[in-house]
Order: sequence, then C-alpha cells, then structure tokens
Amino acid sequence: SKNDETYFSRHHNYLVLFRRSNELPGFRLPRTSSDNRAYSNPDDDPRGPWRAGDVRSPSPRPSLRYPVVSPSGAVIDPPDNGWRWSEASVQQKIESGEIVFKDSGTRLVRKIYLADQEGRTPETVWLGDVAGTTRQANAEIKELFGATIFDTPKPTKLVRRVLSLIADTDAIVLDFFAGSGSTADAVIQQNAEDGGNRKFILVQLPEPCEPHTEAAKSDLTTIAEIAKERIRRAGARLSEKGTASGSLDAGFRVLKVDATNMTDVLRSAESSDQLTLEALSS
Repeated sequence: SKNDETYFSRHHNYLVLFRRSNELPGFRLPRTSSDNRAYSNPDDDPRGPWRAGDVRSPSPRPSLRYPVVSPSGAVIDPPDNGWRWSEASVQQKIESGEIVFKDSGTRLVRKIYLADQEGRTPETVWLGDVAGTTRQANAEIKELFGATIFDTPKPTKLVRRVLSLIADTDAIVLDFFAGSGSTADAVIQQNAEDGGNRKFILVQLPEPCEPHTEAAKSDLTTIAEIAKERIRRAGARLSEKGTASGSLDAGFRVLKVDATNMTDVLRSAESSDQLTLEALSS
C-alpha cells in the first residue's frame, strides 16, 4: 500500500484499445495449463477432455420451457428461465453425446470440450502476476543497467501480453513514446519464445536526462539513448541465453529527424482535402 495517498492507494493503470476497421479479428490469449485445469475425461469420451456446462437459459425464455424425458423415463422439468436451446436442438445434442443425463437421469449436463476452445477471451482486469507491475519493470531496468536509470518503465510482461492478443507473429509493433524501450525488449523476448518475426518501430524525442540522474551517470544523455542501449543489452542477453527457435534477430537501425533537403518545394492546399507539391520557379 502507498501510504502517501490521501484516500485510496491506486494499484491500477488503464490500457485504451481501439480498432481501425472491422478487419481486426477477435482477441484471444493462448490457453495455459491453469485455463485447462477444469477439463478432464472421466468417461473416456473419444472427443477428449471436457467440463460441465450450463443447460439453463441465462435470461427468461418462456418458449424454451418444455419437459425433457430421460432414457429411464424420468421427466425433467424445465428451469425457471427455460433451456438454452429449442427442443429439437436439445434432442440432437443428446443423440450426439454433447448433453448427458446425470443423477439417475434427473439432471442434464452439457459437455464443453477442450478441443473446441480457440484460445481464451481476455478479461478486462489484468493482475500483476500475468501483466507485470511497476516494481517488476524497475527491476528489469536495474538488471540490465545495474541501476534504475528510468523512472516510469513499462513491464515487459504487460507489452508481451498485448502482443499475445494478436495472432500475427510477423506484426509490426509501433510505440510512439518509446521511453526506456520496454516495447522493443518485449518484442525481442516474444520472438525468442515463439519463433516469431515481429518488427518494432520506436519513436522517442532526444529529451535530455537531468545531470544528477543515474542515466547521466552512465553517460546516457537523453531518453532516446537509454532506449537504444536497452535494446542492445536486451538482445545480447537473449543471444547468450539462447532461444526456442535457435536464432534471434535483435538488430535495429536508428533514424533521426532532420531538416528537409527539398529546398525548392512549396507545399500548398488547392482544396480542403488535397495537398500538392509545386516547384518554385528559379
């Protein structure tokens, strides 16, 4: 707890996400052993592990209130909201084995198969054990540089979790506020783990580091220099440890914004939505 807060100790940050078009597919996280722990196969179902699912409608559906007769002849009354499916659909699921009878034929259970699960839908709250914390981010910086040379780094676990939402392992990752270079570090780590070929583009103004800071003491005079040195060290660290794919491309180029060499060009607007370039007469 942060005791310098007046009322509540704030333990959260926000991620704001948006999509540019409907072409973006749905987000899915890779499934982990923890996600799959509820699945088992006690009846040797040929379709593999499954877990019990609800057969009741989540909202009132009067048209789906009908009795179901079990093979033993027991009549199962509908739940208060009705069943999830029509009578024909329930019968089809019983015949396929997706719905089974339990407790001497007095209860219906739906089988949800692990083989049918395509990843895991991400939740709106990401706890520190899966997305990292500011304290962990500072520890990462200290491990690479021997000192905390940047005040507000992002944890690489957070960036890697964002990357894992996108199935494209050849994606181009853009960070317009590079800071200490956490995004590049995370991209390198993710590629090393899954053999991906993601590229990163980092943008950072050469904001000067204050003379008394740990960065300045390490001869890192700007924030951009911190990011560049972090990428070098992160790549070297992973190259030493080795990767799942056996190879790692941690190289990068540095481009600097400079004055244009187009000295004889005028930029003008001929209309409200079109810009043209016109050569100046000599």
